Amino acid sequence: MCGITGFVSLNSSDEMIISKMTNSLNSRGPDHQSFWTDNSGSISLGHTRLSILELSRYGNQPMISLNKRFVISFNGEIYNHFDIRKNLNQKANFKWKGNSDTETILESFSLIGIEETLKMMNGMFAFVLLDRQEKKIFLARDRLGEKPLYYGRLKKTFFFGSELKSFVHHPDWSPSINSEALNLYLRYSYVPTPFCIYDGIYKLEPGTIITFDIDKFEISDHKSYWDLFSTLDKSISCRHNFSHDEVINELDLRIKNSVKMRMLSDVPIGVSLSGGIDSSLIAAEMQSLSKSPINTFTIGFETPGYNEANSAKAISSYLGTCHNELYIKEKDAISVIPNLPIIWDEPFADSSQIPTFILSKLIKSHVSVSLAGDGGDELFCGYNRYNLGYKIFKTFQKYPKKLKYLFSNLLKILPSNYLDRYLGKLFSLGNIPAFGDRIQKLSNTLTIKDDIDYYKKIVSVIQSPSLFLRNEIKDLNLDLLEKNWRQEYDFREIMMALDMKTYLPDDILVKTDRASMSNGLETRVPYLDHTLIEWTMSLPFNQKFYNGKGKWALYEVLCKYVPEELINRPKMGFGIPIDQWLCTDLRDWTEEMLSERELKNSFFEPNQVRKIWEEHKSQKYCWHHQLWTILNFQAWYKHWH
Repeated sequence: MCGITGFVSLNSSDEMIISKMTNSLNSRGPDHQSFWTDNSGSISLGHTRLSILELSRYGNQPMISLNKRFVISFNGEIYNHFDIRKNLNQKANFKWKGNSDTETILESFSLIGIEETLKMMNGMFAFVLLDRQEKKIFLARDRLGEKPLYYGRLKKTFFFGSELKSFVHHPDWSPSINSEALNLYLRYSYVPTPFCIYDGIYKLEPGTIITFDIDKFEISDHKSYWDLFSTLDKSISCRHNFSHDEVINELDLRIKNSVKMRMLSDVPIGVSLSGGIDSSLIAAEMQSLSKSPINTFTIGFETPGYNEANSAKAISSYLGTCHNELYIKEKDAISVIPNLPIIWDEPFADSSQIPTFILSKLIKSHVSVSLAGDGGDELFCGYNRYNLGYKIFKTFQKYPKKLKYLFSNLLKILPSNYLDRYLGKLFSLGNIPAFGDRIQKLSNTLTIKDDIDYYKKIVSVIQSPSLFLRNEIKDLNLDLLEKNWRQEYDFREIMMALDMKTYLPDDILVKTDRASMSNGLETRVPYLDHTLIEWTMSLPFNQKFYNGKGKWALYEVLCKYVPEELINRPKMGFGIPIDQWLCTDLRDWTEEMLSERELKNSFFEPNQVRKIWEEHKSQKYCWHHQLWTILNFQAWYKHWH
């Protein structure tokens, strides 16, 4: 796992520029930093290396192909690269220098072509490849977007890299804020692909390759080699009619194979274990493949409703893993906040970024590679918006309009702690973590007309971002929602696909990548094996959501390894009590960031922002998600501008 950066310029450049750009990513690759520059000084590629496979110098980058035609800066892991080598050895007589996956794919690009190699690659990756003969730069990203890649042109320079912070050291880096991206950030708490917070800069879409023509100084081709929606559409016509037992056994085998591939490492490896279904199953599969106890890692909170450490410990004890847990205090979590703008150098406001960073730091103190359970919810109907939330929404659609508005308004004015205390108990739902907060979010959906509007509302943190911005701008939403979906789909499948296309790569995987890589840790995600995803999409919906229960198949597979009583509990998010902290330990910081002076120095309408802050302090409404989104932008903008 590594960091990549570089540029193509119409002017020659001093080597100090690419050197500084490369060094700024040293946390992504603490083991080796280097760069390559062409003779004219107008093309530079930088690389920082976290050594996982082939620990010798033969894995260092930027790497030049045997025929000297190609130069690559690569970030990621290709889990089947030895299979690719076998295929190449049948076509040519290679004299391999080492055992790195970078060398494998580089020579494959040279021998059989970029697109053919991409189709063979199973892994997570982003890379920049220079073709010196054709004078072209190729940028590509893995199918699900596990690894990041920014690109774009400012002035006389075309930039590319893993993180925006590396571009700061180039003299042509003088970007302006993209108002559309800011609007989308306020809506989702992240900047969705292909947007970037800066004008002229973009995030490369997952499963995409672009070609930059150096002589013409422009992007000459932009195409997809794997597309999630197309894969889903193809699956609808060839869905398997497996029995439940066949699904469970096949899913068990496929997850085990994915985990086995991701255990390939020349350094110690572990797994993050929350005690939930997804991570517990990864840990169980991993332990079943290991002759010795695997390393599992958990952090715990003393705050009620936010601690999963006890469940994780029980799972670990049953599986017989070497368990490591860390209980953190509020001050430990809060101490991370000043570094958030540096770690996430584009505005990002998923508050679980804080425990994810702390967990990554704990894991790195023991191992350099960790497996994680991300992706299970999107694949197997795990989020509450697919289950309880959607059920309540569909139920209320049958009610008279006036009654729906009355109940919606009532939920909005009742404090979330009141809903936790009374309404949750009334409906026997008080064991659901943050029940009041979830119900208040759901209240926004009770009065809308259709499924698409339900999804738009439920994923929007700030419903009308333009209200909070000083400059008038039309409210934006992702145009992916306007796709013509086939009638055969259950709408919950559509929501799962939309989340996998947007929320997963732009929130979950950004959170995981930055939190882990800022600690020099590589995180691998077995559920995102594209062959597993393609098979899962071929299953009928009733084998993902069965008998009123999401994640049915994952649950049944896990029960093969762990007693049911250890896992039969409500779903918890990996969160922190940010709603409380804003009014206590973070109050002074919040007051400063949301002062009229600071708001006027950025882009916000002070009266509107101050209004929700006052309402939150008085507990009239719970606005912590909205406030956290604005606060993170304010902190980011203050640091970088």
